[in-house]
Amino acid sequence: MSARTASGKTFETMLSAALRHQGYKYLEQARVPNSLAGRQHTVDFVITFPEVVFVSLKWQGSSGTVEEKVPFEVVRLVHLLSQKELNVQKGSKSKKNLTETKLRPQKAYIVLAGTGWNQSLKDWYISGGLQTYLPHSNIHIIDFYDFMNLVNSKAL
Repeated sequence: MSARTASGKTFETMLSAALRHQGYKYLEQARVPNSLAGRQHTVDFVITFPEVVFVSLKWQGSSGTVEEKVPFEVVRLVHLLSQKELNVQKGSKSKKNLTETKLRPQKAYIVLAGTGWNQSLKDWYISGGLQTYLPHSNIHIIDFYDFMNLVNSKAL
């Protein structure tokens, strides 16, 4: 596992611990089949209680292309939020432990973390700059520390 992948996994583990500690119910690495263009979309976290919220994590440990993927993630989440009901899957079909739940997400977060971001682009995303080009009222692009404050105050 590369250092960049390991760092992203550490990020997921930290968030999982915080969500569990605050009493949120959630699924990790949940799949939504037949999403945009008929493709599967894997959502890092699907919070199922107290309300349904999708959370997409974007770790940028060094300069790279993840910052350029944020607009497409917005498009994918806009599509998911526009659906009346989604089938969300967890587990493996091959191991026969696949569970499928029907959910209706109310909002989504794209959480930006790591020190490799172009700071002006990260600030632009967080301040709502993308809204001009891709309106997304129920999708919040947020810094990791601000997101953790929402988790810790049970305000998601």
